[in-house]
Amino acid sequence: MGAERVWYLATIGSTPDSDEAIEYWYFSLMVATGTGPADARLVEFHRTKYGRELLIDVGWVSELHGFIATAQPHRLGFYDVLFVTKGRGWFEIDDRRVAVAPRTLLFSAPGQVRRLRIDGLEGLVLFFPADFLQTFFVDGLFLQRLSFFGQEPYGRAFRLGAQEARLLRTRLLAMREEILDPQLDSVHLLRAQLYETLVWLNRAYARAWGVTSGMQASFVITQLRQLIDESVGTRRGVPWFARRLALSPGHLRALTKRHLGVPVVRLIDEHAVVATKRELLYSEASCAQVANRMGFADPAYFSRWFRRLTGESPREFRQRSRREE
Repeated sequence: MGAERVWYLATIGSTPDSDEAIEYWYFSLMVATGTGPADARLVEFHRTKYGRELLIDVGWVSELHGFIATAQPHRLGFYDVLFVTKGRGWFEIDDRRVAVAPRTLLFSAPGQVRRLRIDGLEGLVLFFPADFLQTFFVDGLFLQRLSFFGQEPYGRAFRLGAQEARLLRTRLLAMREEILDPQLDSVHLLRAQLYETLVWLNRAYARAWGVTSGMQASFVITQLRQLIDESVGTRRGVPWFARRLALSPGHLRALTKRHLGVPVVRLIDEHAVVATKRELLYSEASCAQVANRMGFADPAYFSRWFRRLTGESPREFRQRSRREE
């Protein structure tokens, strides 16, 4: 499928194809791609919004006139943190929906299909592609270690206390001020501010859910999760993952049990179920076609596998989810 590009409105700038200034335009372009769920459009980060490449942005939702605040499914090609200051409604990543109220934080990682419907929405949005940090810091898996961007067991959202909300607002507005009035060394300051803000948010997330900070997670477990995500649809077994991580299958099973409290097979299945639900929710592919995409040669076995893990067949899940929209 060819890429259909549509520019949305957001902040002062000029179109990418002319020098003529327009009042507003969106931080990203919408790209209809042939990969992933057919109905979930891809939003890419616009790297030269401010005239020269700047791989980070912060803005008020009300300034981003093309901000997708409807139930339309879409995917982001970058990391996104939405801090809601006004409005109530819901936010959904894949099939996980959470209620939204003021002081709620919502997180999206690249490739995840999301939807939101929030009446009277206002808030601050922080967004950036991975390479803004990965090309500078030694830890290439820093973003994957953050609880709210990883394959978390708790949620893609949490609500800040009043004092924490004021602190985050101050942090984000300081970054926004730096972006709007840049200095020669602004990129370095913004990178440091982003790094500090993400660590601060990770600690707040851990406090909110009563868990240990995800930054303390095993390096091997982080690599395992990344491998599982990359291999969804191939039906790889535990021995394959163990070989890729230079471990014995038994050692890998022990590590997964100790750090996550679940067998490694269950972790593989959980990632596959999320990807399957994404296809069933946001594509028009038949159940047999979804089975093939997920690496199942036998649609009947695929259906039994899905029912065992979710309690309903793929068809039942699709029909129920669409009735509830």
